[in-house]
Amino acid sequence: MIRVLLLTLFFLIPINFSHAETIKLANQGTYVGEVSNGKPHGFGTLNYSDGEKYVGQWKNGLRDGKGTLTYVDGSKYVGEFKNNQIHGQGSFTSSSGSNYTGEYKEGKMDGQGIYTYSNGKKIIGKWLNDYPVK
Repeated sequence: MIRVLLLTLFFLIPINFSHAETIKLANQGTYVGEVSNGKPHGFGTLNYSDGEKYVGQWKNGLRDGKGTLTYVDGSKYVGEFKNNQIHGQGSFTSSSGSNYTGEYKEGKMDGQGIYTYSNGKKIIGKWLNDYPVK
């Protein structure tokens, strides 16, 4: 009886077997990491064909969770992603040395944050659509 119950539960509980592999993503680059149903899912690295690089969490083929995006010019974003966009808490440092650390919404500075220019000058406060709110 217990054996029948265990077998029944095994087939009723959805199990997602992720595994690491290398896949070529059309018009994007080469991905190495966990894959589910042929898509990046879990932790992995995408080396974009234009030279950019993303290392972090994926969900159903999209950047989702914590990760690091390094741009061709050396600029870098470290933080949260949602549905393939920069979204949540994070820090962006430009190749010139300026930095924004704070909240992002759909790829834009949005919420509380600190922008530090390369000369050390700071803007501290609330941001909306990439602009400080006065």
